[in-house]
Amino acid sequence: MQVADAVGPSEKSLLQLLNAHALRYGREDSFKMAKGRLLADRFLVGVRASGVPEGAFAAIADGIGIPDKLKAMFLQHIEQADTVLFGMEDSDTGLICKAYLEFWQKVRREVLATGRQEPALMNLGFKWYANDSSINVVSRYTCYPMLDLAGMLQRIRDIYGRGTDQPSCRLALHLVQVAAMRNAPSIYMEVSEDETSRRSYDINLYKANLTLGEVEPVLLEAAARYALPRQQFEALYSRLRTRLLGHLSGGLARDGSDFLTVYYETQPL
Repeated sequence: MQVADAVGPSEKSLLQLLNAHALRYGREDSFKMAKGRLLADRFLVGVRASGVPEGAFAAIADGIGIPDKLKAMFLQHIEQADTVLFGMEDSDTGLICKAYLEFWQKVRREVLATGRQEPALMNLGFKWYANDSSINVVSRYTCYPMLDLAGMLQRIRDIYGRGTDQPSCRLALHLVQVAAMRNAPSIYMEVSEDETSRRSYDINLYKANLTLGEVEPVLLEAAARYALPRQQFEALYSRLRTRLLGHLSGGLARDGSDFLTVYYETQPL
């Protein structure tokens, strides 16, 4: 049995489902910053789809309560996915459950075979409230293959319109340039949701091989601009400095407010 960090009641049920199917998984934890709010009880576990017994992923999704509407789309696209992810996060309005399908290999094969750089669907995300699954949403993560640094910087700015001084914008602009200086490609995606006004980015920065300790000054600046209590943020961050920075997600939430989420690896896949 695999052991993950800081297993809580909501996490335990999901991890038991994975272990019951003898599935090997990797794990990313994250913390989310918004004006006056720091949310740190968030995690994702990912499983390679190859070789997993038929029905296992559907059973796990059922086990964490996926609503029928989302399950139908989840099953419709699962054969094309190379990785399946499940997660949970505490929010101000209750526990949110998540399931994702990732199509990285499909996108990669098409780019290598054709050289085309048109935007392509990389992930489908299914999200719902544990206490009321009628409140749910489908998120689409569109990848911009082989996007150069100038193009990436421009797309990030375009998300914000005139609000490019937002903390999540400044941090993203800074970190993709740091990655470029290390000759490390960043995988850039933009996120949209059915029937919401969310506009955000998701940037995979693993190739930059940055620890959270190396980016601490810019994250401290962001935390201050979000008006987070410095002592609270530093207490969290002191435990994470050696973790590898994975994804950076930010932009404008469904209500138009600025947010920033930092993902870090806790268990490699």
